[in-house]
Amino acid sequence: MDDQRVASIAARIASYLERNRRAADTIDGIMHFWVGVDLTLGSRELTQAALERLRDEGRIARVAIGGRELWRAVPTNDPDGE
Repeated sequence: MDDQRVASIAARIASYLERNRRAADTIDGIMHFWVGVDLTLGSRELTQAALERLRDEGRIARVAIGGRELWRAVPTNDPDGE
């Protein structure tokens, strides 16, 4: 697996969530809207690896809602989500 590309995807996801703390999306939405197809090259495997890396670091969480798997930032103690 291309660790450099995984790191770049993870950085772009983290940056997106810093600007949009309440965002949540599926892996397909994250690939298309948060990261951009240019970086993922349509690779679910690389995007999944980046999401798992951020989860392992405690920065994001995976939640199941209505039979769908969504990824979001770990909630903060700030009531405004900032």
